[in-house]
Amino acid sequence: VNKATCQLPENTFIINELSSKLNFIEERKIMFQRDNYLITAGNFSPIIFSEFPFIFNLLSKIKLWQADSFLKKLGSQITHMFSPQFLLQVRRSHLVDDALRQLDQAAVTDLRKELAIEFINEISSVGYGVKSEFFYFIFQEMTKTEYGMFMYPEEGSYMWFPIS
Repeated sequence: VNKATCQLPENTFIINELSSKLNFIEERKIMFQRDNYLITAGNFSPIIFSEFPFIFNLLSKIKLWQADSFLKKLGSQITHMFSPQFLLQVRRSHLVDDALRQLDQAAVTDLRKELAIEFINEISSVGYGVKSEFFYFIFQEMTKTEYGMFMYPEEGSYMWFPIS
């Protein structure tokens, strides 16, 4: 359609009836269960309308946001009970390589899970200290010029993203 001479307006795809007929909380629960492998439907995969936000009018989008907000208010304890973690196991000597390799191989649903970090050949620790340490060191590594992620136009100047 986009290649045709006339484009359809976005409101052509909006389904106004969803705002009154759809149970947004149930939508989000099903999506959460599916993404965290808590339901297995074999070859059957339920249609989850909230994965297609372009079909929602403003009222439906507000109701979807309210459903998300309500479910988050139920508490992180419930989420922790049912949501497995995504574990990154990294060596200090190869921090960036290990992290990027595992992130590249991860499923999209894994990236929605709580992140847990484990330094290989070290005593494992639970809590935010290990995560903080991981992000501190990975940021220090990735800002080095050899990675090419940032450029430093002048000595002691701010870093910038390179054009390439």
